[in-house]
Amino acid sequence: MVTKHISSKHQSSITQVLLNQLSDRLESLNTNQTTGRKRKRPLSSTVFALTSKQWKQLKDEEKAEKEEKKKANKKRDEQDFYKCPDRLRLPLIFYIGHTATLYINKLSLAGLVRMQINPGLEAMFETGVDEMSWDDTENYRLGGAYKWPALKDVLDYRKQVYELLINLINSASLEMPITMESKWWSLFMGIEHERMHIETSSVLLRQMPVTMLQRPLNWKYGPRYAEKPAGTNKFVKVPGGEVKIGKPVAFPSYGWDNEYGELVLSVPEFECSKYLVTNKDFMGFVRSGAYSCREMWTKEVKGVNLVVGLTYPVTVIATFNHMNSQKKSRTSTEQYLMFLRCLGIGLLKSTTMKQRPSAHGRVQIIVSQLKQSITVCEVQRHFYQHTGFRLVRSSGETPVRLLVFTYLIKDRSIVVPNVNSKVALIESMNTQFQYETEETLAAELDKEYHQPDYCNALCCLIDNVIMKYDIKTASALVFGCGVGRSSFELSKQFNKVVGIDYCGRFIDAAKRIQTKIAHGQFTDGLHLMDPTDIEASCIEFKQLTWIPKEVSPTDLVLFEFLERLNNPKAWICRLWECVKPNSFLIILTCSTQCTTSWIQSCLLQWFTLQERMEVAGSYTVSIWQRQ
Repeated sequence: MVTKHISSKHQSSITQVLLNQLSDRLESLNTNQTTGRKRKRPLSSTVFALTSKQWKQLKDEEKAEKEEKKKANKKRDEQDFYKCPDRLRLPLIFYIGHTATLYINKLSLAGLVRMQINPGLEAMFETGVDEMSWDDTENYRLGGAYKWPALKDVLDYRKQVYELLINLINSASLEMPITMESKWWSLFMGIEHERMHIETSSVLLRQMPVTMLQRPLNWKYGPRYAEKPAGTNKFVKVPGGEVKIGKPVAFPSYGWDNEYGELVLSVPEFECSKYLVTNKDFMGFVRSGAYSCREMWTKEVKGVNLVVGLTYPVTVIATFNHMNSQKKSRTSTEQYLMFLRCLGIGLLKSTTMKQRPSAHGRVQIIVSQLKQSITVCEVQRHFYQHTGFRLVRSSGETPVRLLVFTYLIKDRSIVVPNVNSKVALIESMNTQFQYETEETLAAELDKEYHQPDYCNALCCLIDNVIMKYDIKTASALVFGCGVGRSSFELSKQFNKVVGIDYCGRFIDAAKRIQTKIAHGQFTDGLHLMDPTDIEASCIEFKQLTWIPKEVSPTDLVLFEFLERLNNPKAWICRLWECVKPNSFLIILTCSTQCTTSWIQSCLLQWFTLQERMEVAGSYTVSIWQRQ
C-alpha cells in the first residue's frame, strides 16, 4: 500500500533511474569505441550482480510508475505525511527526505560532491536510526517542538538530488572496477540504503489507518483462502555439519561492513518445520493466548511495550510451544538459517527480508538473496519487515555465541533462557566500550588534572595558537573532550564551547565538574586547573558517537582522541563541516599510526597544514587552516 497522496516515484524512482542510468553508462564503457563491439567481459559484472530477470523487473516497475502518473489528480491532505505510524519511528515526511539526504552526505564524504544542496534539510534528515524511547529525534535532539518542512520543499529537494546524481553519472569519470575503496562505492551505498527503506517504510504504511491509504495501480491482493488446506506443518530432521558465514571482500556487489569476513561454525543435528510458518499456524498461536504471555517477553520487549502502549509484543517471540508440542521450538538463529540455505532450504522467494532473533533477542536480520553470498545487516528489532520464518528445535545442546564486552563483565556465568547449553562469550571488536569502566575514568581524570606535563602543555598550546593565528573567539568545539579539561580552558577565551565524546562516563564526569565550578565548589582534587576565569555556563557537553550535521561550524576545533577511535578516518573526513572557512583545526594525538601525512590524506583538499610540533613528550600536534 502507499499513502493516498504520495506517488511511488518519490519513494523509489531515484534508485531505479540511477540503476538504469548506470547500466547505460557501463554498457557504453563495455563497448569498444573503435569497432563498436562489446568487450568479452562486461565491466558491469564487477559492480553489482543483477540478473536479466531483475533488470526486466526494474523496467516493468518504471513503466508502472508512468501509468500511475496518468491517474486523476486528487487534492492532497499533506497532514498524512506528518503522521507517525510507530512511536519509536519518525513521521513519514522524514523518510521522504532521509534517503535523498544520504546520497549527498556520503558522496560529499567520498569527494564526488563538493557542495551541499540544502544544509538545513541535510542536517534534519541525516540520521533516522535508533529512535529509542530516551533518544528520539523529535523530542531529544531537536527539542520537542520541531517544525518539519513543507512537503513541497522536501519533494523539490529530492528532485534536486535526482538531477545532481544523473549529471554526476553522465559526466564524472567512472573508475573501474568499483570496490569499497572507490569513491563510487558511496553511490551504491545510497542505492542499497534506499531499497532497505522502501521495505521498512512500506511496513510503516501498513501501520497507518486505512483511511489514509489507497490501493496502488495494478495492486493484487493475495488469496484469502487456499484451494487446499495447508495441513500440519511437521518437523523434519536435519543432519548436522559445518556452515561458513561471511562474504568475500572481492565479491562483485555492494556490501555493508558487517557482511565481510569468514566464520566457520558447527551445527548439531536438529529439526526444522517442513514449511515456513503459515498465517494459520500463527493465528493458532495467537488464539492460544501465548502471544500475550508476559513471562515469554524479553526485558527489552517489556520496556518497549510500556513506551508504545501495547499489551502484546509486535515482534515475533523467539521461543514458544508450537502446535501443542511438548518440545520447545524457536525461530532460526543465523547459523541455522545459513545451514538450511546451504541445503537449499529456508529462503522465501517472494521477499528478500528475513528475521533472526539472536540468542539475547535484541536484533533482527535482513537477508538478501545472492547466488554465492548472503547479505547480513542487523537492525533494531522495532524496524519491522515483511518476513517469513521457519521454526527449529534441537534435540541436544544448542550452540550459543554471545557478543560481549568482557572487560565490563564481572560474572561470566551468563545463562540464556530456554537454551540447554553453555554460552560462548565472543569478544567485541569495538574497543571504544573499554573506556566505560571506573578504571579508565580514573586514568583520564589523572591525565587531564594531575599530570603536569600534559596539563601545562595543553594550556600553553591553546593560548599560543589563538594568539599566533589571531583566531576569532566566538565559538570552539572539542572532539574527544574526555572529562572536560580542554573545554574548561577554552571557555576562558571563547564565548561558546561544545565538548563532544562518545564515552558516557567521561561526559558525566565533565558535567559534574562543570556543576561544581558553576556553584563555586571547586575542590583541591583537581588542583592543577586554575578555575579563575572559567565560564562554566558557556560550555555544553554532549555524548555523540558520530558527527551529526547539527554540529555547527566553529572558529576553532580541537580534536584529541584519535587513539581512542575504532574508525578515526570516518571522523576526520567530516571535520571540514565543523570548521568555518579560514578558521583552524588542532589535532592532538599520541598515536604512532595516525601520522601527519595520513591525516592530510583524510582531510582531502579542505585543509592546509600550518605547522607540526611535539609536546608533553609523546604527543604530536598538527595545526590546520580550513580553505
